[in-house]
Amino acid sequence: MANLLIIKDLADKKNISLKDLALQLGITPDGLQKIMKRNSTTTETVEKLAQILGVQAGIFFEGYNTANQLINGNGNTASVFGNITAEEMSNKNKEIEHLKDLLAEKERVIEEKERLQGIEIDISLMKHKANNVKHSADNLANIRTIN
Repeated sequence: MANLLIIKDLADKKNISLKDLALQLGITPDGLQKIMKRNSTTTETVEKLAQILGVQAGIFFEGYNTANQLINGNGNTASVFGNITAEEMSNKNKEIEHLKDLLAEKERVIEEKERLQGIEIDISLMKHKANNVKHSADNLANIRTIN
């Protein structure tokens, strides 16, 4: 049995409006709505939908294993990886999120290190000024002793 209700979800994931999808299919937006509502269409339309949405036509049918769906590198995001299954793509996305988190943490550590280095410079300047004040006080004491 067909599951054409997922058309909207797939189109959303591809940032394709239902109106644009209908135009690419060569039908009206109302025609696409009817297909989804009736949950029935021709094999040719299912194949066009799959091509436009970058998925295999089997995804529209119950019992289809999306974890092993082959995503073809055809100019979409998956192209970076070439041909890849949906499960592998999901794992890559998780890895990317993990790497983003690591990068954010490293940036936070760098910012903290730069802040601490700024404090060290301030302390060094304060010590230098304190030495200057001490030398000035010593010179003043020497001048008073001489007088």
